[in-house]
Amino acid sequence: MSGISETIGIRHLGNSKSYIVSWQNRKQGVLSYTKLETPASSYEVGYDSNGRGYCTCKGFQFRSSCIHLTDFLELAPSLTDLRPQTSKTIPRYPRELFLDAVRKIEDRISKTTYRTLVAGSFRRGAAMIRDLDFVTNATTDSVIEEFRSDGINVTVQGQSVCRFDIGDTISFQVDVLCTDLDCFGSALLHATGSREFNIYLRQVAKSLGLKLNRHGLFHRDDNLRVAGATEEEVLRCLGFGMVPPSERCFDSAVKEQPWRVHKI
Repeated sequence: MSGISETIGIRHLGNSKSYIVSWQNRKQGVLSYTKLETPASSYEVGYDSNGRGYCTCKGFQFRSSCIHLTDFLELAPSLTDLRPQTSKTIPRYPRELFLDAVRKIEDRISKTTYRTLVAGSFRRGAAMIRDLDFVTNATTDSVIEEFRSDGINVTVQGQSVCRFDIGDTISFQVDVLCTDLDCFGSALLHATGSREFNIYLRQVAKSLGLKLNRHGLFHRDDNLRVAGATEEEVLRCLGFGMVPPSERCFDSAVKEQPWRVHKI
């Protein structure tokens, strides 16, 4: 926190926790939400360059929404510095235009790390792509530093996630999820999606007395991690074989897909 003069106030949110809300960066319109009970827990909340709200908490990374962002959007109309400068529709481009970019980004991030893989709709084989998602065990600082010479526009940077715009012929958004190797598989599963498929897996996990997030698959009672290093082991613990990324959808027949090993 940058000082008492930068503090906006204390907000009581829907999780029965209180947060000190202050300016993280007034020029960029970014707020900091810090738990009153545990000051070490702090999240950045703001608008990215496309006028979309974001938060650096885990909930937002999984669901693209959270209580901090909801409160932020309530505050925004009364704080002119929080209003997005531009809100625009992000275009989609043919998959073929991203092939070279995916290879180059994977190679460049991998200079300083053990593993980097593309995720998101590109990995699921979508024909039209809006942005690129990657999972890596690099740090956000090292990722940004690698691309800084390209004149990138960094729109989000937290402890485990960064977002920037890049591209020559076309400009597109890159989201990078940074994680540890012992939960790389669960992070890749999460970042690949689809959102509906991730929600379904969480429901299956809950029915087994487990909980699933990008950090791994855990026992609900003692919070011990069951799996996380690879997608295969996470899916196996949930009763699935390896689900091809192109099949990770959710429809009326999802429970009958051939990769389901046994029914819960």
